[in-house]
Amino acid sequence: MDARFLQVHATPRADHDAVEVTPDGVVRVKVRAAPSHGAANDAVIRALAEALGLRKRCVRIRSGLKSRTKTVELDGLEAREAIQILRARRSPGP
Repeated sequence: MDARFLQVHATPRADHDAVEVTPDGVVRVKVRAAPSHGAANDAVIRALAEALGLRKRCVRIRSGLKSRTKTVELDGLEAREAIQILRARRSPGP
């Protein structure tokens, strides 16, 4: 897979919006939006862009529009860098 593609697991209708990386490296995106009329996909893009410091137009769902497992393309960021950023957001600094 291309370095700029990130696999994510989306959870629509969550209690709150959140982006996290599990200890085994799975990126989970929880969104409050329901999976109807693309609302959850839009919320996934918005949540990932905000968490990674990217513009929304730099984050696109390339596959999985009707699935919880999605392949997301990132402009200007490799998947491994994105995972490092997401992990660093959770960890307190020294």
